[in-house]
Amino acid sequence: MDKLHALGSSDPVQSLQLAREGNRRFKHSADAPERASLIVKSLSSLGRHDEARLEALKMEQLYPSSDWTSDVHKHMFVNPPNHGAERGHGKTYELE
Repeated sequence: MDKLHALGSSDPVQSLQLAREGNRRFKHSADAPERASLIVKSLSSLGRHDEARLEALKMEQLYPSSDWTSDVHKHMFVNPPNHGAERGHGKTYELE
């Protein structure tokens, strides 16, 4: 988790790999919802929005009461990354 936090949004490919490996190894840990969130955000940053939405739906099933799930739901379904006002994970909004 420390390495994932250090990466932030700077390397979505590596973040995706680390988060998936972490959830494979520690499927039921307290950090699993956060890693799932990072999976969604990494996929979105890579422009893989359909996969990101599928992962977001999985999150809603696996972690329905998590704050991480609420945040992902808001970003993937209320104001999706392919919406004109959204520039993607780790970037600023462009409301023109």
